[in-house]
Amino acid sequence: MTGPAVGRIVHYVSYGTPGGEYRSQCRAAIITEAGQWVTTETESPDPNTRILTQQWEAWACALSVLNPTGVFFNSGGVPIRYDDTEHQGGTWHWPEGSPAASARGRQYELDSPAEGVA
Repeated sequence: MTGPAVGRIVHYVSYGTPGGEYRSQCRAAIITEAGQWVTTETESPDPNTRILTQQWEAWACALSVLNPTGVFFNSGGVPIRYDDTEHQGGTWHWPEGSPAASARGRQYELDSPAEGVA
């Protein structure tokens, strides 16, 4: 299976605006860093304590996004997560119809249990 690599062209999904003036849409992007440490915070029973965990995500990347009005460079340790199903704002995915997108979809089919199988 093909994974993310520096220099690969992908689609970044823009957030759009809360009022709907601009809708969320795909933008061309180039992977500038493949794989990143992702920090998540879990709820603590003590309001004065923060519980942070880090894990390596090979599919979380840094991107250079090519917008019609200019280039956006994602850096500073904020990973952009991979999302090939819902295409939520702030995520990336392979361009539709690309060999990488097809291979990734086939891999999900192989990883998913068959219907009726426990």
